[in-house]
Amino acid sequence: MTSTQLQSTVRVLGSVVAIVFGIVTILAGSRVLLGTDPGYVVFRPLLIFNTVMGVLYVAAGVTLWRSARRGKQAAGTIFTLNLLVLIGIAIAYRAGDAVAIDSVQAMTLRTAVWLAIFLSVAWRMRVPAAIGRTALVALMVGSAASCTNKQEATPATMEQSAQAVMPAHGSPPLDPDERTALILPAMGRHLVLSEMRVMLTSVQEFVAAAARGDTAAMRTAATASGVAAARDLDPAMQQRLPAEFLRLGMSTHTAWDSLALDVASGSTTNQALARLGVIMSNCVACHEQFRIAIEP
Repeated sequence: MTSTQLQSTVRVLGSVVAIVFGIVTILAGSRVLLGTDPGYVVFRPLLIFNTVMGVLYVAAGVTLWRSARRGKQAAGTIFTLNLLVLIGIAIAYRAGDAVAIDSVQAMTLRTAVWLAIFLSVAWRMRVPAAIGRTALVALMVGSAASCTNKQEATPATMEQSAQAVMPAHGSPPLDPDERTALILPAMGRHLVLSEMRVMLTSVQEFVAAAARGDTAAMRTAATASGVAAARDLDPAMQQRLPAEFLRLGMSTHTAWDSLALDVASGSTTNQALARLGVIMSNCVACHEQFRIAIEP
């Protein structure tokens, strides 16, 4: 493949990715705007922004098809806008505002794809074929990221993982649990675990009430794990807990209150259970990151 052919291929591939990505974004955003529940808390300003940007994605793809120079400018502008919004919602998520981790991940994907498109076109306009091939590979990887981000375990990787946690002969056994340890006194451990059990009870009672269509019991179960349930935590205990642990906990309590309001406002059972699934993702994230140990 000659340098000219490679440059043309990069431009065409970038155009196609931009147009297809834009169409998918428009369709996904329009469905949610028309009432489809995506299964997580929707930050409406972000939803509107992304849907409008979907139109600009298509326009930028058409522009890139016609002119590499103008297409590069359009891709750079879109990347910059997406990056600024990504920073904004990441800060909001860290602050515990109503932004789901799904939204942050989706915005990260959009930003990465447009960075790949911009770099591929920019490099194509001023670098030799060898680097152009690298840009082409980067663009294809960025496109593939929208389809999957999971890596399957192979026998080799499983064997490496097993070797990583196996101690050398005669050495004390290694602890394979690499989660952050929360070192607490016995009473502190009891209080934190008790709060978790309250949430687990809320999950059980909420699902059981949803199965029999009892919305009053659904609201009661959700409210039991709301913000009010976290107000009795000893301030001295709060100082011993990491900021991320506290953020996840308060975000989960707030989400329970929001779920109770949704049920009261007439959300369908499917919508309520979808919101419960989002709440449980917070629980999973917390347990994946932290463990509790009793201080000596």
